[in-house]
Amino acid sequence: ISVACSVMIGQSLGRDAFERAEHMAKVFIKAVLVFGMSIGALLLLNRELIIAALNLDNPELYPLAAPAVMILCCAIWLRMLNMIIINGIIRAGGDNVFCLRMDFIAMWMTGLPLCAIAAFVLGWEFKYVYALMIAEEVVKLALCYRRYTQKYWIKNLTVVTTS
Repeated sequence: ISVACSVMIGQSLGRDAFERAEHMAKVFIKAVLVFGMSIGALLLLNRELIIAALNLDNPELYPLAAPAVMILCCAIWLRMLNMIIINGIIRAGGDNVFCLRMDFIAMWMTGLPLCAIAAFVLGWEFKYVYALMIAEEVVKLALCYRRYTQKYWIKNLTVVTTS
């Protein structure tokens, strides 16, 4: 979905149809929110089948797999929304430097340190460390949604300047 979003928005930006690109971005964001929450609910309702299909239902793995699948089901909409905003919208407008910096901040300054401290210093259980990984997605959403609303991504990358 994010690739389709990127192509459609990129084409609109290349045609100087900025209002159309902005409208499409809003539609994609709303659609992915609904789709992501629906997928999350569907996965949540079928989590036992998923665990069994992946052969994670044995006594050693189930205590780790069950909470991980539950957390994934609850957070999948957030990951999908970030993919649309980052890959489908912001990068379509050529704002790749922002995406690089945002990924660095979210992963290396938030996600990894929090999870490392929780796992190795505080000795938290796997399910809590896995849930803490969602903090990275929350930081990404905060940074990217702000950048999206600032509209720095709305620019035509096909314009050729003559010197």
